[in-house]
Amino acid sequence: VDHDTDRRMAEAEGEMPPEDREANLKKIQEKLDYLMTKENLQEDSFIQMNMDAQMNIPICILAGHEKFEEMGKIVDVSSLYDAALKSEHVVVDKVAMQVKPIIKSKRNTVILHDLPDQIPLEELQEL
Repeated sequence: VDHDTDRRMAEAEGEMPPEDREANLKKIQEKLDYLMTKENLQEDSFIQMNMDAQMNIPICILAGHEKFEEMGKIVDVSSLYDAALKSEHVVVDKVAMQVKPIIKSKRNTVILHDLPDQIPLEELQEL
């Protein structure tokens, strides 16, 4: 049995060995995770233009992002969907076939109620 020939035939038919597919999914997931970071979303006009008000973006549109295009044939809607399912940084809407970044907002506001009018600043800072 010539495994190299089997491998070339499988690749020619659009199939790839499972270990290659997993390696590709990992690369796609890493790129997806980066694209969905808060820092990138602030700068990325392609994603900004294609996201809805709830920050969802269709996977079929995201697959056309230049960063995925640069990766070549390994990225298609199916592989991007599978990579998104593995990601801890996006939520996948399986029905609408779209993804949404998980962004944790940092809160640093404290609201104090029912305080006396003349409370010293030092006492407030101790709270």
